[in-house]
Amino acid sequence: MKNYDLPGEAQRLLEIMRRIGFGRLENIHLKNGHPIATPESRAVRSMMFDKKTFEHTGKRADGDYILNDRQLTFIQAIQNVANGSIVSVSVSEGLPVRMEITENISL
Repeated sequence: MKNYDLPGEAQRLLEIMRRIGFGRLENIHLKNGHPIATPESRAVRSMMFDKKTFEHTGKRADGDYILNDRQLTFIQAIQNVANGSIVSVSVSEGLPVRMEITENISL
């Protein structure tokens, strides 16, 4: 699967991860498996002063690229949540590494 095959919201979420490099995204709502930013959503950037900064970028001139396993697993995980929130997704070298999700339930 390629980046441009994803819905626009998912493409923007992966782009934010690439831009922050190291850190986390917090408080992103999920509706029918699609990420939605709210006033509480935020990107938290981590800085390490003894390491070289790495930015994950696509290789093609048009900006499209093939998603790697971590990106695919992340996208599939959020698409499997009907309604809920991403509490936090940790990002390393522009790629998702760990995520906490809440899901709405009914009893």
